[in-house]
Amino acid sequence: MVRFVGKGILLIMLVGCSQVETKKLDEEAVKSLTAVAEKNRFYSDHLFDEVPNYLYDFSTNREEELPEDLLQTLRITNTTTPSLTKENMIEDVEVLHLTLKYMYALYEYMGGDEAFETARDEMIQTIEELPDETTIHAHQMIAMLKEHYHFIVDDHFLINHEPIVESEHRFYFSEQVRFRQLENGEYSVVGDEQVRLKEINGDHNIDSYLKPSLHDDGNLVFILGLFSEDVTSEDREWEFTFEDETTETITLDLMPNKLPRHQIGDPFALTEKEGVPWLQIRSMFAYEQAPYDYYDIINTANELKEQPYFVLDVRGNQGGSMILVDKWLEAFFDQSISWSSQSIHLFSNTTSTFVEDTIELYQSQAGLSSQTFEDDFTHLYRVEAFGEITDPQWEIDSTTMQTVQDNETHIFILVDNDTASAAEHLVSKLKLANRTTIIGVNTSGSIISGNSLMWRLPNTQIELFTPTFFNYHPDLLQKETVGIQPDLWVTAPGVESRVLAFIEEHTAGTSGLIYAK
Repeated sequence: MVRFVGKGILLIMLVGCSQVETKKLDEEAVKSLTAVAEKNRFYSDHLFDEVPNYLYDFSTNREEELPEDLLQTLRITNTTTPSLTKENMIEDVEVLHLTLKYMYALYEYMGGDEAFETARDEMIQTIEELPDETTIHAHQMIAMLKEHYHFIVDDHFLINHEPIVESEHRFYFSEQVRFRQLENGEYSVVGDEQVRLKEINGDHNIDSYLKPSLHDDGNLVFILGLFSEDVTSEDREWEFTFEDETTETITLDLMPNKLPRHQIGDPFALTEKEGVPWLQIRSMFAYEQAPYDYYDIINTANELKEQPYFVLDVRGNQGGSMILVDKWLEAFFDQSISWSSQSIHLFSNTTSTFVEDTIELYQSQAGLSSQTFEDDFTHLYRVEAFGEITDPQWEIDSTTMQTVQDNETHIFILVDNDTASAAEHLVSKLKLANRTTIIGVNTSGSIISGNSLMWRLPNTQIELFTPTFFNYHPDLLQKETVGIQPDLWVTAPGVESRVLAFIEEHTAGTSGLIYAK
C-alpha cells in the first residue's frame, strides 16, 4: 500500500500493510549487536545543582556592550567596500572582541576574558608590526584570526563559512585479513578457525587494535583499525603474529568517510530496499519547495515503530532543527529521550540585532521552509520573549537522562563524516535506546553549540557565524571536532550493501556464532 504526500513524495505504508511480512532478526544476531553496542556507550548521569561556572558572569564585566548604531553596521545587510588598512583591521579586532563577549554562548567555556583578551591584544600587536606599505588581503586577515583564536574548538563557529579548527581525526583500517572472536575470547582468521591471532605489533593485548565491522557476506567480523589524529606513515605499518609464529605486515589505509555525491539520492524518502524498511533523511530542515514538511518526517516514526527493524540513513545529513529531532524521537518511543545536559541560550541586545537578518538568509538563500519559523521548529525567535533587552540574560534548561530499555524495533543507523549538528544529536540520543546500532564512520563532531547568527566585521567585511546556544553535555564535550564513533566501522560507500547482507543473513534462521562477549 502506498500514499503520496504533497507534490509526490512516495511513502510506503509499512505498518500492517506490507504484502510480505517482515521477518524478525535472529535472537543470536540481536545479542551480538547488543554486545558490540554496549562497548560503545559513554553516557552517565550528571547533577546540575548550581549555576554553572562555564557561563560568563556579566555582573563582573568591565567592558560595555557595543552601542546600537555600531551594531547596526555589523548586519549582513549593511555591505560596504572592504578596507584593510592597519587602522581598520585593528578596529575590527576590537569590535570582534566585544561582539563575541555579548553574543558567543561559549565565551567563558573557551577560555573567557583571559583567552579572548590575549587573542585580541596579540593580534593587534601582529597588525601593528606589519610594515606600513604592506598590502593585506582578506584571506590573510582570516588566516590571522584563525591563528590567534585557535582555542575556539567549535564546529559551528565560522569565519567566512569555515571553522577555525578542522577535524583531523580519521579512521585507518585494513580488510586484508578479517577476524572472528571465538567463545574463549581468542581471534581466528575468517575462513580458517585454526589460525589464531597471537599479537599485534608485539602486544599481546590485541583488543585495542581490532574494531568491529561487517563482512560482505553479512556477518560480524573484526578488522585492524586505528582511530586517531596526526597518524604518520610509520604508525600505519602493523605487524601481526599468529599462534604458529608466522607473521604478516599490513599498511593501514584511510577509510572512505563520506557518501559519494552520486549516491546521495532524495533528501527525504521512506521506502524499502530488498524488502528492508528504509528511512532516508539528508537534512533535519524542511525546504520551501520540497514536496514534504516537518510533519511528514515526524509521521515516519509512527509508520516504523511496529516494524521488527528498519534502516535510518542519515549519511550526508549536516543538521537542521533539533526540535524536529526531539519530536521524531518522542513519536517513535512514546516518551522523551534525553541526555543529562543543559541547554543554554544567551540573549542580549547584540544577539537580537542579527536574528532578523539570519532568518532572512536561511529563507531567501538556503530556501528553508517558512514552517521552520511559523510552526516553532527553531529557537531563533526565542529572543522575542524577552522584549527589549537592557542586560544580557542566560536561559538554562536542565534535563535528566531518560533512556529507553523496552524498544522492540531494531534501528540500523547509517552515518558518515558529514553527519553533523542536529543529525548527530539524533544519532547520539538513539544511543540511549536499546536495539540501536550505529554503522559507518565517525560523524562530523558538530555537537556542543548551535543557533548561530550571521554578521560581518565593519571594515574588512569578513563574515562570521557565532553560536548563541551552548549544549552542555559533559559526555559529549570531547566529541567536538572528533565525532561520534560507530558501533561497526564500515566504509561510507559500502555500508548499504553490507547492512542489507547482514539483515538477509540473520533473518533466515541460518546464523551461527557471530560475536562472543
